[in-house]
Amino acid sequence: MNKEQNIKELITRIVAPTVEEKILQLTLINKVLYELSSQIGPSVRGDVYKNNANLICQMIMSKNAHIITSAKGIYINNKLQEIIDPTVIGVVVRNVFETVVMFHNVFTFHLSQEIKTLVYDLWDISGFLYRQIFKDILLSPENQIKQEQELKMIKSQIEKIKSSNIYSKIKNPEAIDHLIRSKEYKFLFKDDKVIPLSWQEAANIIQFKQNQMKGIYTHLSLYAHPSSVSVVQFGQMFLEGYNVGLTGLQLLILSSLNIKFIV
Repeated sequence: MNKEQNIKELITRIVAPTVEEKILQLTLINKVLYELSSQIGPSVRGDVYKNNANLICQMIMSKNAHIITSAKGIYINNKLQEIIDPTVIGVVVRNVFETVVMFHNVFTFHLSQEIKTLVYDLWDISGFLYRQIFKDILLSPENQIKQEQELKMIKSQIEKIKSSNIYSKIKNPEAIDHLIRSKEYKFLFKDDKVIPLSWQEAANIIQFKQNQMKGIYTHLSLYAHPSSVSVVQFGQMFLEGYNVGLTGLQLLILSSLNIKFIV
C-alpha cells in the first residue's frame, strides 16, 4: 500500500468505534509517518531545518507507539492488567498537541521565507535559553563548557535576527525582543507587525475549530497537572467499561492531531 492509499484509509478510519480499531488506526498512521521520514534517527548531512522537521515527525511516531502499548493495558507485578490509564495517555496526547501546533507554526504556517527563518531562529533560541536555567545546577566542567558555548550561540542568533532585513521592516520590533525575553516564538505576522500568540491562539491559526481545540487542550491539561479531576478519573478507570470510553476519546483526539500534522 502506497503513502496516498495509507492516508486515504486512515482518514476513513477517523471515527473508528472501538479502542482496538483506534489502535489499528494509529498503527496505520505510524506507517504513513515512517514513509514521510527520510530516515530514522538524525542526519549528519543536509539542511538542519529539514533534518529537524524530519526528527519531529519521528518524535510523533514514537509517542504514538508508546500510546499504542499503553492502550493495551499495564503491567503490575509482572502481570498484565486489562485496565487502561487515561491519565498517562492524556499527558502524552497533550504533548502531541503542542508538538503539532509548534510544527505548523515553525515549519509550515508562514509563507515568507524571511518569516520562516525568523520564527525558526526564535524557536531555537527559546529552547537553549530554557537550558541556560541549569547553569547554576549542572556544575561539572563539561556542562559549564557546554553552557558557555550555547550562550555564545544564543547571542550570535539574536544578533543575526536584529541585523536581518525582516527585523528592520517590522513596525513593532519590540515585540520580537519581548518574544526572546519570554523564551517564546509563536506569533502572527500581519500588516508588518508581530502579534505574539498563546498556545490556544497558535492552535486556532492552523484551522482547528476555535472552541473545539480550547476544550480539548483544557481536557488534556487536567492530566498533565495533578488536578483533583485526574485523581477521580484514575479511580474510575477500574470501573467496567469506563476507561475504554475515556481512552477512546483520547485516541480519537490523537488521531485527529496526527492527520492535521500529515495533511
